[in-house]
Amino acid sequence: MKKFMFIMFIFMFVPALLKATSLDSGLPSTLIELDPVMTAQGFSGITLFESTVSTYGNPALLAAKRTSVTYINEQCKIPVDYIYSLVSPIPRQPQWLSGLANDMRMYYYEYTIRPLSKRLWKFSSPTLSFYRFKGTYGRVSDYTSDGKYIEWSPYDEIKAVGIGTDIDSTLFAGIRAKYYDSYLIPEDLLEDAFGLKGGRAKGFLFDFGLIANTQMGLRYGVSLLNLGGPIKYSPEDNGDSPPTFIRQEVSFNSYDFINFIRNITGINRLSMLNTLGGFTYSTAIWTDMVGDLHEIWKGKGYEVNILNLFFIRKGYFNDTVGSRIGETSGFGFKLGNIVYNFANDSAIYSFTQPKNWRVSLTLTDNTTSLKLIKKLIGRNNTVKLMGILAPGGGHLIIGEKYKGLLFFGLTNLFLKAAEKETDIMKIAFLLTGAGVYAYSLIDLNKILHTR
Repeated sequence: MKKFMFIMFIFMFVPALLKATSLDSGLPSTLIELDPVMTAQGFSGITLFESTVSTYGNPALLAAKRTSVTYINEQCKIPVDYIYSLVSPIPRQPQWLSGLANDMRMYYYEYTIRPLSKRLWKFSSPTLSFYRFKGTYGRVSDYTSDGKYIEWSPYDEIKAVGIGTDIDSTLFAGIRAKYYDSYLIPEDLLEDAFGLKGGRAKGFLFDFGLIANTQMGLRYGVSLLNLGGPIKYSPEDNGDSPPTFIRQEVSFNSYDFINFIRNITGINRLSMLNTLGGFTYSTAIWTDMVGDLHEIWKGKGYEVNILNLFFIRKGYFNDTVGSRIGETSGFGFKLGNIVYNFANDSAIYSFTQPKNWRVSLTLTDNTTSLKLIKKLIGRNNTVKLMGILAPGGGHLIIGEKYKGLLFFGLTNLFLKAAEKETDIMKIAFLLTGAGVYAYSLIDLNKILHTR
């Protein structure tokens, strides 16, 4: 009873304390939905544990996460990605970005890890999350009053750390702190034009999330996003409120429902249905927290899972303020413990544009989809194959998660650095990245032979 009253307090009274507006606010990039899984389902999915990085919309989902690393809308330098680039016309960046500015880019990556394996008091072992979002908005130029020519690149960058756990099997909770750095204009140009210092805003925002799980297929979730003080680009300015809002969602999933029926009937064979696939449906509302509560976005969608290898998604989205209305769609597939997801939401915009793809790549320690491969080529060969497809991929599925994340992160770091360099430095970074990748395979082979 006490837990029920606590949940009702959070869901009903906390939103009334929030005073910020999402529509007339600073740092609007925090309103951008990144996850292709959620995009394909009408931007719903903050209660679906099966999503890839929906922790972006609800930190409570961290409670259900395993160790993983995810990149969105950014080229991930691993062998599978090179193959993908050769055979697929789907771009890594939404095409409307380059349409606005040739060098406009937006990317996101997230690492999640369970550093502890034991329960803490009444809570499960916590999951930690680290993510980085950056949007660069092209090159901008202007002249000062004395004729000096200035060029700069505005950007928004957010670095966040979160933690999530389940209090018991019916209540999941999470919290996240986000440090933002928003660069708008050079200080000397701002001072020259308006007599103000600044041009760059820095500070912290916070997210909170809860999920109530009936364990019968129905879930209810709520997340309070971007709580914090005013976003100020100048010390003399009063600042803008952050885009604070509440997301609420009700969902149904066949996985919990089948497990519930199996427990009631005692028919264990019913669990085979979850092996064959499943179905989820979710409907969500985003509500702006300014004055009287008013809803700004609504979305709903579903996912059909086939053999836990292929995923087909459809959704519908309605933005009552921005006049974005229409269907969304997407798909995903697993290759061992590597997961690709794709989504397209071009139909919701009033202007004509090419397919507006969102793409993500996730490397996980989930071994469920590896069973068939293990039967075909054996356990050790499967581990080696995942290590070849992604540096650290084999380490993740044999429990060496810290090494796996380190090898994956370092390989991408050096190969991405090579893209920005020329001549000797480019070769040096390429060789270093290739060296880390090669060493990951040597280390993996050593581990397999000592076990």
